[in-house]
Amino acid sequence: MNSFQGGYLSITLVALFVFLHSGQAIATTQTCDAYFGPSNDPRRNYCSSDGTRYSCGVNSCKAGDRPWSSVYFQNCYLIVNKVVTTKRKNEVYPIQYHNHWWTVDAQDIHDRKWYSCSYTRDVPDDLNAQRPS
Repeated sequence: MNSFQGGYLSITLVALFVFLHSGQAIATTQTCDAYFGPSNDPRRNYCSSDGTRYSCGVNSCKAGDRPWSSVYFQNCYLIVNKVVTTKRKNEVYPIQYHNHWWTVDAQDIHDRKWYSCSYTRDVPDDLNAQRPS
């Protein structure tokens, strides 16, 4: 191989290296569409979206411009033995949740009980459609 070909090979390898590693430098925001909750590490939460599980710092998650700790779901119904009851709670501050089709099951940080909260994605101000990112 002459030096001319070696130069092209070096440039090609450098370009390939930069291309393959450029995706790691791009910061993306993850939205917790499926699940959100605590981890074994009290400083971290788990988040799941599109089949991928993420870990995030407890204070790093926000809903819009508000910290996740101030977010609540409204007009939710108590779940007992996997059955949604008629006992309503006006505000549920979620420590964790599981998202379902048009409902979110959320565990309240205060009483540790689970509640079912319906939502509509088509309504931009629907509090129950909020998800941390």
